[in-house]
Amino acid sequence: MDGRTLYSPLYAGVYWETQDTVLEDIERIEVIRGSGGTLWGANAVNGIINIITKSAKDTQGGLITAGAGTEERGFASVRYGGKNKDDFSYRVYGKYFNRDAAYHQNVNDFDPWQMGQAGFRIDWDKSEQNEFTFHGDIYGAKLGQRISEARYSPPSQPSIEDDTHSYGGNFLSQWRHSLENKSDWTLQFYYDRTDRRDPTIKCALDTFDFDFQYHFFWILRQEIVCGLGYRRVFGKTSGIPTSEFIPDEQNEDLFTAFIQDKIGIVENRLFLILGSKFEHNDYSGYEYQPSGRLLWTPTAYQTFWGSVSRAVRTPSRLEHNFSLTAFVNAVPPTFVRVSGDDEFESEKLISYELGYRVQLTKRLFVDVAAYYNDYSNLMSAEPGTPFVEPSPVPPHIVVPISFRNKIYGKLYGGEVYVDYRLLDWWRISAYHAILQMDLKTDDNSKDTSTVKNLDGSSPKHQSSLRSYMDLPGKTSLDCIFRYVSELPFQGIDNYFNLDVRLGWKVKPNLELSIVGQNLLDTEHPEYGGGSEVQRGCYAKIQWQW
Repeated sequence: MDGRTLYSPLYAGVYWETQDTVLEDIERIEVIRGSGGTLWGANAVNGIINIITKSAKDTQGGLITAGAGTEERGFASVRYGGKNKDDFSYRVYGKYFNRDAAYHQNVNDFDPWQMGQAGFRIDWDKSEQNEFTFHGDIYGAKLGQRISEARYSPPSQPSIEDDTHSYGGNFLSQWRHSLENKSDWTLQFYYDRTDRRDPTIKCALDTFDFDFQYHFFWILRQEIVCGLGYRRVFGKTSGIPTSEFIPDEQNEDLFTAFIQDKIGIVENRLFLILGSKFEHNDYSGYEYQPSGRLLWTPTAYQTFWGSVSRAVRTPSRLEHNFSLTAFVNAVPPTFVRVSGDDEFESEKLISYELGYRVQLTKRLFVDVAAYYNDYSNLMSAEPGTPFVEPSPVPPHIVVPISFRNKIYGKLYGGEVYVDYRLLDWWRISAYHAILQMDLKTDDNSKDTSTVKNLDGSSPKHQSSLRSYMDLPGKTSLDCIFRYVSELPFQGIDNYFNLDVRLGWKVKPNLELSIVGQNLLDTEHPEYGGGSEVQRGCYAKIQWQW
């Protein structure tokens, strides 16, 4: 988001529930298909989501939004932007929401969600050659959860309903300097703080990141981007005997370098893009992620492209340092213990992609892509020999499970996207994706469930149809229809979904809207775990000046 990674080195994922900003301040969200390790580094394996917010000079004046509904029980945001001089712009904002709990069959609601956030942004165009950006955010969230906590003394597996408290903030500064011949360089620094307090485990991460990029043009129509980076993460955790990181404190260093060369083989028609990222981390050591891409634009309205790339998913503290014990049986007392291990290595991918984009008419755009991914060293869960553990009392049996890299296989599929403006006031877009997996375990692997989990937890078909209409009376009607195929391992059937938004511009600076979500079902599950998405509706008012 704006050059700051949201990926957590603690558990190899993103805490999406605490990523938020004023929606009207977002310039665009790029969903980049395929591996992107050359530019984005490790863990950009299957795609990248890049969130870019607007410059402060594009958010001048005031904005107030507020609303309430059945699931979105209450929300509001306030933003104001101004400028001191023509070259100095700023904005400040604050927002809050209170979201209802998900639906759980025969269970009391336990997971409502509240969050407040505030922040600022400053853009200073000091001269034609120098631009500075400063922005930061702070947030606090209360997330309802139900967690099963293993205990060696009865009751051995009680369910705990308690809130997770999450706090954090970030600050980013960026200096862009333009040179002659359309060259430029960028120097960026950010600090990010995450403080998360779950019922069974607490963690605090402080991240310091420096990044330098240099962009220039060279001989023979070559456009080169290169850079260096360094990241330092200070991590502290605390848990309970059956859920803990060992050791509870650990610092991590990441060194990076990259180079990418865009070569114009035929001017404005045929391009070859070569590059690689080079990294060193504390878990798997040196990593390299090269890529090659060929772009052919026979006309101004169509592009053919193909690529081959290598990407890695590096280990996190979860695979190396985490220990989780779960209760299995009461007689004799038996527990399963999943433990991290330093032998776990990076997961690897070689990706092959082909695509075609064409603007058939002024109103019709088509994008087709296909891919073939060859994975190796994927994570498996390997059981060991059970043993008796006398302490803590009472004595109990432990079945150890370790993370290893004993799964490999292929993944292939394709995507089709069509955007068509039927009339000046009516635009529709359609999307369909197909996914097929063929994963296997090594001959010496004892893992019996991970392959089934991976294959049965990813939909083989996903479709969407969107309609955007500007209607008479300064009204608009937007509809999104989705289809997702079944998830057999999760026990989830296929489902259809419909969201509808009706908006009315009362005045040029005042808009009222009503939104209905998940309208085709009272509730339905989208993933295993017992939570279901409910039908909901809310009303919203937006005023700007």
